[in-house]
Amino acid sequence: MKLSFNWLCDYVDLDGISVETVAEKLTMGAFEVEEVTTVGPDITGPLRVGEILEIHPHPNADKIRMTKTRVEKDAAPLDIVCGAANIEVGQYIPVALPGSVVVDRRTGKKSEIKKSEIRGVESNGMLCSPPELGITDGDSEGILILDPAKYEIGEDLIEKMWLKPDYILHVEPRSNRGDALCVIGLAREVAALTGRALKADIDTLDNAREIKGSEFKVEIEDEADCSFFTARVIKNVKVGESPLFIARRLEALGLRPVNNIVDITNYVMLETGQPLHAYDLSKVDGKLAVRKAKPGEKLVTIDGKERDLTEEVAVIADNNNVLGVAGVMGGKDSEIADDTTTIVLEAAAFNPKRVRRASRLLGLSSDSSHRFERGVDPVNVAHASNRASHLIFEYATAKDKAEISDMSKAGSCHYEGKVLAVRPERIKKLLGVEVPEEACTEYLKALGFEPMADKKLSFRVPSHRAHDVTREIDLIEEICRLFGYDKIEEAMPTSTVAPPTYCRLEYKIKNILSNQGLSEAWVSSLRPDDEVVSAAVKGEREAVRVLNPLSKDHRVLRQSLVPGLLEAIKYNLDHGNKDTWLFEVGRSYHKTGSNNGGPKSESDGVVGAEEITLVSAAITGSLIKQINVGAFDGEKSKSQDQLTESVDFFRIKGIVENLLKQLNIEEESLDCSATQANLPGFLHPYRSARLSLALDDGKKKGKGGKLEELGFVGELHPRDAHRIGIKQPVFVFELELPVLRQARKDSQFLEPAQTPSISRDLTADLEISVPQADVMRMIRSAAGKKLESVDLVSIFDLSATKRSLSYRLTFQDREETLTNEEVEKRLTKVRNTLAHQLSATFRG
Repeated sequence: MKLSFNWLCDYVDLDGISVETVAEKLTMGAFEVEEVTTVGPDITGPLRVGEILEIHPHPNADKIRMTKTRVEKDAAPLDIVCGAANIEVGQYIPVALPGSVVVDRRTGKKSEIKKSEIRGVESNGMLCSPPELGITDGDSEGILILDPAKYEIGEDLIEKMWLKPDYILHVEPRSNRGDALCVIGLAREVAALTGRALKADIDTLDNAREIKGSEFKVEIEDEADCSFFTARVIKNVKVGESPLFIARRLEALGLRPVNNIVDITNYVMLETGQPLHAYDLSKVDGKLAVRKAKPGEKLVTIDGKERDLTEEVAVIADNNNVLGVAGVMGGKDSEIADDTTTIVLEAAAFNPKRVRRASRLLGLSSDSSHRFERGVDPVNVAHASNRASHLIFEYATAKDKAEISDMSKAGSCHYEGKVLAVRPERIKKLLGVEVPEEACTEYLKALGFEPMADKKLSFRVPSHRAHDVTREIDLIEEICRLFGYDKIEEAMPTSTVAPPTYCRLEYKIKNILSNQGLSEAWVSSLRPDDEVVSAAVKGEREAVRVLNPLSKDHRVLRQSLVPGLLEAIKYNLDHGNKDTWLFEVGRSYHKTGSNNGGPKSESDGVVGAEEITLVSAAITGSLIKQINVGAFDGEKSKSQDQLTESVDFFRIKGIVENLLKQLNIEEESLDCSATQANLPGFLHPYRSARLSLALDDGKKKGKGGKLEELGFVGELHPRDAHRIGIKQPVFVFELELPVLRQARKDSQFLEPAQTPSISRDLTADLEISVPQADVMRMIRSAAGKKLESVDLVSIFDLSATKRSLSYRLTFQDREETLTNEEVEKRLTKVRNTLAHQLSATFRG
C-alpha cells in the first residue's frame, strides 16, 4: 500500500519527526516500508494569484509583450515580460515573484526567478505555464489561466493548488490486517509507535447536514454473504472535476481521477479503508439487494468486460438486473455519467471469504476486493458513508438544492467486542524479557484496545481488529511490536535441538541422492485436474479437490511427485539443459473415507485426505554433467564416449539400489516385478518394474518376511513424453518413505576382526529369467552366518535364454581362523542349493 506522508500528518502530529523516522518505526512495528519516493513539484514561493491589468507590445521584440500585473489588491501592479500568446487583460494567472523557484519547462530542472532585464525592459517576475508549476495535464505552451470564481488575487498558490511535494511510503501490506489498508489505520500505528496523539476526527455528515427520511429499499438474501448493507440517496448532484486536494492525493497514490463522485468514493476508501460504490439512481429499478447470481446471468463491469456469473458469486441487484459483483466491482450500466443528477451511495460489510471466492472465479481483482478479502470494520460502514456524503455535499452538489436521505439499512453492525486477558508470565516466557504491566496497558491502549476496569490486564478488542486479534498470543504480539523487537537481546540457546526423528530419514535420502549427482527440486503440490501425465493407477483412490483453487492449474492435490518432476524436466530441456537429473522428497494426497485419516463422522460425512511421504526422481540425458557432482564409485575412470552415452533403465535402477544400500537395506530384500497391473499408466510397459521390500526377514522371500509395496521404477512412456513435449528418454522412480523407514536398519559398530578373511569366486550358468536377487538370497541362506559379503562381479549372456553370473563370496569368523576345508564345505552347500532349486551349472 502507498501512504502519503502529508495525508498522514492530517491525523497524527508529526512535527519534528522526519519521513525516514516514520518509515523506520513502521518497519520495526511489522509494517515493512519497501521504499520512500517523492511526488509533486519541488517548487517554492512566493507564488501568487495575479490579475493582468494591461498588455503592451515590447519595444525591442515582436514575439514577447509587456504586462502590468497586480498580485496584491492595494499594491501597485508589477511590470512583467511574457512571451505566451494566450494572455488577455482581466485574466487571473499564477505569478512567480523574485526569490521563488519553479521548474524549467525545457530542462525539467529547478529555476530561480530573479528581477531581470529582457531586451531592455525590466521584468519583476514570471507568469507561469502548467509545466513550470509541475502540472502535466495542462497546456504546455500557454500560461495557466485560473478561474476567478475559485481564486482571489494575492492567494498563495502553493497551498491553494496543492503544489507541495509529498513523500510516498510504500508499505508492504499484511494479509491479516485489513484495517491497515488506509490512511487512518496506519495513522493509528504511527501514533502508537511514535508516542504521538491522533488528531480530531474527520468531518462527517453527523455534525453538518439536515437529513431527510429514508425511502430507498435495501435487502440481504443471505447474511453469510453480507452482514451489513446500507444505501443512501443524494439528489441534485453535479458531476464534474474533483477539487484539487482530492485529485492530487489520488494521483499521488496511483489512482486516476475520474469525476468528483467516483473520486470521493475512492478518496474515502483510501482514507477510512471502507470501499464504497455510487450508482446512478435513474438506472436502478426500485431497490438494492445482495443475492446470489442466477444461472446464465451476465454482467458488463465498469472495465468494459462481460462476466459470466455463477451461483457461487454474490451480486448487487435491483428488481430486474444485476448491477455489480458484491465487494469486487460495479456494473457499467449503472455507473455515474456526466448527466447524473441523483445517486445511490452503497456501503457494506461483505464476507471476506465469499469476496475472495468471487474474485478468483471471475479472475477479477480491485482495490475494493483487496480490502474486503482482508476484512473491513462493520462499525466503520456508517461512518464512511457519512464521510463520503459530507464530501459530496461540499464538492459535488448545488448546496442550496441538495437533498441527502438517511441511510437505508439491512443486517446489523452490532459489535460487542471480545475480551482477552494477557498473563505477564506468558509474555516473559515467549519474549524472553519482562515487560512491565503498566507498559503493556499503555501499548494496547495506544492501539485502541479498551482496558477492563474489573479485570487486570484484560482488554476489549476494538472492532477494527476483530478479524486478526482473537487469542492471548495476538495481544502478546501487539505488546512486542510496540515494546520493540530490537530491544529483545540475543541469547544463545542453552541446548542443541536435534531434528525430529521422522525428518532424519528425509535428510539422509536427500544427501544420498545429491551425492549421486541429482539436484533437489521443489514443485507445487497443487496440480491441474486434467494432468497431461496422469498419476492414477488401477484401484487408486480419488484425488483430493481444492474447493477454492487459485487457478485451473491448481485444482487438485497431487497423487504422485512424478508429473511435477516431468514438468521441471521439460522446463530445463526448453532452456537448453539436456542432461537433467532431479529428485524431490514430498507428500502425495489421497482421498479417504475418514476425516483427516481418523474415524469418519457420520453426522457430517466429512471426507479427509491421507498424506504419504514419497521420494521421486527423474533423469534424462547423459552422465557427463553428473560425474563431477557425485554418480557412483569408479565412474570417473570412464571414457568420454561412455560418459556421453544416454542414461537407461539400469542407471535409474542402480540409483535406487545404491540408495537402499546406503540406508542399510539388504539388496536381496528388494523384489522387482514386471507385472503392469499396479503400475502408473505413464510408464513404458516393457521397461518398468513394481518394487517391493521383504520386511522383518529379508532372507526368505514370502516366508520369513512380508512383501510390502515400495514403489516403481522405469522409463516414461514415449506416448506421454510426446504429450508433454519431451523428445528424449526420461527415467523415473518413486518410493514410499514409510516402507523405507520400516526396512531400514541402524548402523552398528563392529570391532575390526582380528582373523583373516577368505574369498572365493563362484560362476553359475542360469536361465535368464531367474532374478539375480533370488540368487543372492539363496547364496546367503546356504552359506550361513560366516559369509561376510557376497558381490555380483560380472554378467555374461551365453544365449537368448541363459546367462553366466559371477559372484565373489567373502567368509570370515571373528573368533577363529577359518580353514580352507570349512570354506569349501560351505561353498559346496551353496552350489548344491543353486543346482537343486535353480538348475544352475557351474564353471571351474
